[in-house]
Amino acid sequence: MLTWRPPSQSNITQYEVILKVIESYGCRDLNLTTSNNRIINISTTDTMITISDLHPYTSYSAQIIAHNSQNSHMIAETTFATAESKIPSEIINNLRAENGILSWEAPKDCTTISGPMKTKIIVYGISNSVKNESLSVRKKLDKRNFLNLNTVEFAPWKKTLAGAERYLIKVYVARDVKNDNTNKIIGNIINKTAFVELECEIPPRAPPKVNNLEVVEIDTREKPVIHLRWQRPLPPLNGKLRDYGIQLCDTDEHCTNMKNHTNKSCDLWEDYICENVQKPTRFLIIQVFAYNMNVTEPGPSAFVTEEMLVNIEPEAPSNCTFTMNNNSIVDLKWLHPWKTGDHLRSFRIQLVEISSDLKKRLVQGPTNKNWTYEYPVTQYMYNYSKRLYLYPSTKYLIYVQTVTIANRTRSSNSMEIYTPSTICFDGDLNVRVQKSNSISLNIPSVVNDTQGSMMFVIIKGSNPCDQHLNLSKSLQVRAGLKMDEVAWLAAEVPINELAGKLFIVGDNKIYGNAKNCPLKPNESYEIIVMIIEANLSNKPIILAKLIRTSKALYHEVWFVRCLVLVCTLVIYLIIASISFYLCQRKCRRSTEELMQYETACQNIQKSEEEYESIYMENEYESMYMESIISYSEQDQSEISDRQSLSDEIISEELSFAMKDNEEEEEMTSLVKVKDFEDYVKQAIQSRLLDKQYKILSRGQIQKSDFGKLPENKLKNRYKSLTAYDKTRVVLEKLPDKAYSDYINANYITGYKTNKCYIATQSPKLNTVLDFWRMIWQENVLIICMLTNIVESGKTKCIQYWPDIKKKKKYGDIIVLNAEHNVFADYCFRTFYVTYGEETRKIEHLHYTAWPDYSMPLYTHSIVTYLKKLLAISSGKGPIAVHCSAGIGRTGIIILCDICLRRAAAEKMIDVFAETVSITSERANMINNTQQYILAHLILIECLFSISTSLPCNKTLPMQIKELKKQLPIQQQRLQNIWQDKVLQQVTPLPSLSERNRAKNRFPELISNMNNRIYLTRYSELDEDSDYLSAVYVDGVRFQNQYLATQLPMPSTIIDFWRMIAELKVELIVMLQPPDLQDITCCSITLASSEFKPTPYLTIRARETVKMEYYTSQKLLLIDNSEVSRNSEVDSFTVFNFMFNVTTSSQEQSREQSVTILNLTEWKPGKNQPPPPVTVMVKFWHVVGRIAKGDGPIVTLCHDGVTGCGLYLAMSFLLERMAIKRECDVCMAVRVVKRARSDFVHSLEQLEYLYNAALIFVNFESYANFS
Repeated sequence: MLTWRPPSQSNITQYEVILKVIESYGCRDLNLTTSNNRIINISTTDTMITISDLHPYTSYSAQIIAHNSQNSHMIAETTFATAESKIPSEIINNLRAENGILSWEAPKDCTTISGPMKTKIIVYGISNSVKNESLSVRKKLDKRNFLNLNTVEFAPWKKTLAGAERYLIKVYVARDVKNDNTNKIIGNIINKTAFVELECEIPPRAPPKVNNLEVVEIDTREKPVIHLRWQRPLPPLNGKLRDYGIQLCDTDEHCTNMKNHTNKSCDLWEDYICENVQKPTRFLIIQVFAYNMNVTEPGPSAFVTEEMLVNIEPEAPSNCTFTMNNNSIVDLKWLHPWKTGDHLRSFRIQLVEISSDLKKRLVQGPTNKNWTYEYPVTQYMYNYSKRLYLYPSTKYLIYVQTVTIANRTRSSNSMEIYTPSTICFDGDLNVRVQKSNSISLNIPSVVNDTQGSMMFVIIKGSNPCDQHLNLSKSLQVRAGLKMDEVAWLAAEVPINELAGKLFIVGDNKIYGNAKNCPLKPNESYEIIVMIIEANLSNKPIILAKLIRTSKALYHEVWFVRCLVLVCTLVIYLIIASISFYLCQRKCRRSTEELMQYETACQNIQKSEEEYESIYMENEYESMYMESIISYSEQDQSEISDRQSLSDEIISEELSFAMKDNEEEEEMTSLVKVKDFEDYVKQAIQSRLLDKQYKILSRGQIQKSDFGKLPENKLKNRYKSLTAYDKTRVVLEKLPDKAYSDYINANYITGYKTNKCYIATQSPKLNTVLDFWRMIWQENVLIICMLTNIVESGKTKCIQYWPDIKKKKKYGDIIVLNAEHNVFADYCFRTFYVTYGEETRKIEHLHYTAWPDYSMPLYTHSIVTYLKKLLAISSGKGPIAVHCSAGIGRTGIIILCDICLRRAAAEKMIDVFAETVSITSERANMINNTQQYILAHLILIECLFSISTSLPCNKTLPMQIKELKKQLPIQQQRLQNIWQDKVLQQVTPLPSLSERNRAKNRFPELISNMNNRIYLTRYSELDEDSDYLSAVYVDGVRFQNQYLATQLPMPSTIIDFWRMIAELKVELIVMLQPPDLQDITCCSITLASSEFKPTPYLTIRARETVKMEYYTSQKLLLIDNSEVSRNSEVDSFTVFNFMFNVTTSSQEQSREQSVTILNLTEWKPGKNQPPPPVTVMVKFWHVVGRIAKGDGPIVTLCHDGVTGCGLYLAMSFLLERMAIKRECDVCMAVRVVKRARSDFVHSLEQLEYLYNAALIFVNFESYANFS
């Protein structure tokens, strides 16, 4: 506002006000001239005027001109200045950054400056290492301005910016704020809307100081060596770390580089760098520093102090843990000490026995109560382990102590271990009817007896005596008896009174508090011998037998039964003679003979069961037989030939072949059917079967001139094996082909039937027409094929039939593949074969589970295959049997068929004699000792296995109810299948390395993995990378249909996803969620939408659906392993073939859909009870509806055993019920036990499977399932 006084003259008409800019202070501050001298003209009649919109921070001159009526005027002048604006509105100009120098300029028009200017620079971190970082600095604004971002220290911590990091820089104009009283600057103010910003990267520079430098050990064994350990500098690193340097300096700052450009990761500690330097004598200071890439100068040094070198003591082993295995075996584990001080000499394990419940000491354990073991350290490792063999039922304290070469020690904290009881019976319970009212009971001795343990003899049956002692409720529950079952106590005594002794059940004496009541004649009793320890939390140890008393004395019953058997034998001999006569007349077998044979087999089994129901022979004890079978079959091209003579000269050949005057009775091979199982067991133990096999002549001792002719040589699959001339199949010659009558095939005599079989090699490309000519010529209606098309990468047979529903012409013969049924171990096909106007139906029985150069681990599927063969009529022609060479596998099937027919007709078996016969007609029919033994085991399975199959009809619920009462007996039968144990001896498992043992959550379960998988090595140099704790398990339709494995561990999650990709798994069934409180567990997928378990595998989450009792998660797996391999090839060949390097890797990536079904009703962790049976069956039904692809289905549970075994047995059981309408729990259990013997190990799980069968038959979907 301008005011003035009017002049003395009157008559003033108006005043003219002229304002002119003298100077813009903003230009003055920048030493610039004010270019805009703005002039403002205003007229007024008042002596005051208010002028708005003046520019702040500017000086003005004002002229007031007074005008009167005479047109004369008077002038007055003054100057004034406008104040600065408190909030700046200016914006700086030309902000830029180059090589870490930030520069900018003042506003282009200095007249717009509204006050004294300073700049405020705020820097925000962008890259990960500096994210959320905010720094600021103030600087006076000049005409030209710059700031060195490499060195400037920002408020509030005087911190410099990190090199090689990206920042967002905002530059504001700031105005100082002063105190009104003191005029001191107390702050500054900016306009938050007026700024210029720039994003830039700071040039790399030397890294920060290394972190956590330590002296781990000073090794003084030779020249003193200092072991250093440190971590990389804390981020931000000012660039990309290149390596590290170590320098030694003296007090005069003379330095020498001891180690330069080192970057050696520690073997023992993750995320640490380790290096060794010789301990200096003259130099006193050791410093370690880091280098960044493309930066010459090192970062600041970290120093090894004198205190570090002097005060270094060993530390105790860390993370000491133990795992309790079976039989009081403890696996003790610990980690390498964090610091050792001196070089480690050993770890000292100290064992202190606190207390024990054992009555007697074992041989295996330590003899003293205090025991020390020195674990020598020959090589430093991250983790160490020691297996301890301790006494059962004993409490220990365990210490692990670090011991250095200077004898300095440090102990870990003590661990208290209580080894569980291993009390058990040392054998089986042997029973025999003593009299009509008593039974003799041989009770086995007891191993690892404990203090206060008691033995109970419980009798379950009807009509106890009046003075009988009822069972307490707790005892009844522990014995597995139901409340409504009649049972009494026959003895209640300390274990030593009955263990290893004979006990007569029913002698009417008092044993402890119990009276041993007499038994009733002609009644069935179940005898239970049970051990209960003083520690009632332990499960009781139970042996049980079911036996029936008799009215007659033992020898009288024996005579009667023998008489029955003799009569039965005479009847069958008469029938067999009649059949033989008819066969001789027709020279061919008939359908009636097969029916007779089936009936006879059933009668044999029934008579044997009757015999055993009266005299209940001792159950077979578990046998730990030495390995008597070689498990590698010779290559067919190097077969050692074996040959023998025909039936007519067997005795002569045997007497000639006897060596060292072996007694003739030792070589006895003719056995009654009822004695055959005992005979085979004893023959295996005594090596009698070995001796018998060695007697057989070897090599092609008979003429085979036709097969050796030059024109026929190419028709033989193997040079050393040709058809004997005497028994060869002679084809009808083709016109103008003189040698077209030869095929590598021989007739084999059956049981009292000539030319019963044709043993032949598998067809080749140049013999397939001859093969079909032979099938038609000989009127063959059954073809048994015992090989696969390809085995171990080699072609063993061509596919000599068309695909399903297709026709194919072989010469003049047309073959239609009308039907096929695929199962896990075999495939049954039906062919319609046409020649001219005639069509024949031919059954093709293809066994697919015979391993190449080996033999099946289990006989059950071969027995099923043989039953199928016996159920089909072969008509008037022979049965054609072939594998690859037409021997070995072919010989076993023919030999077993002959022996079974003789057993049905004569109640006698002579495997050796039949082997001599068939090998006289084709060389090497039984190719080695293991095949000879296998034939015996197959026959045992055929003749003595008790059928456990139930038809799925209205009576099934009642039958299951009865079977559930006999669960202990069924479990005992499953455990007593000794044939499987014999066969398993031929394939010993290779031992695992310590690294691979550590991949098992429970190492004690390793020994039970009979069918483990092998992965492709992750690296050719990593021999352990082919291992994952997983086993193949067969299904009803396919071999290796499933994989059973534990939930992945953090150390195996990569191998788990490698397995999913490599085996093309599309369905994962998680029976339990991982226990995330357990450090050995982890999630199998990450929370993020994409993760990479390996550099070449990418997993992308698609969708997750939560249902009532399960969740379904769909993933996409992208496998670039082929691309990775091609990349390696390309980098190798790029020097010479530059134009071929660019391959279409996109085409080589493989995408695979993966579905994870997670059963949420089974709680995480070990030994958790399974979900309700209804839930499990419904879940199995859901699994069956998911598309699975060609890969196996992976099943997961906490230990890979408990849940997987139960689910897979249930899956086999229910699928077989749907397909074959048969319920067979024991078969399902036996099948899954092929893969792991510890699958389905409890009575509760057996009962669970029966309940699942009951629920399944009530499902509405049952009728339409197949």
